[in-house]
Amino acid sequence: MEQMEIRVDGMTCSHCEKAVADGLSQVPGIGEITADAASGRVGFRLLGPVQRQDIEDVLTEAGFTLGVWPDRNP
Repeated sequence: MEQMEIRVDGMTCSHCEKAVADGLSQVPGIGEITADAASGRVGFRLLGPVQRQDIEDVLTEAGFTLGVWPDRNP
């Protein structure tokens, strides 16, 4: 299992962290999510293949923006 970290723009509080974590927990292949509003970073464990667009869609639906994506394809 591989660890991945992304930047999410728009997180400002613990409620935002929860909204992001709850949304990402619905994406197949993602587990053990940690969101930090102070840094704007979200870490998670890859349990299987995950598409960037799936993550971006969940974040957009929750009112956030994918800020930085690592230089690789999960």
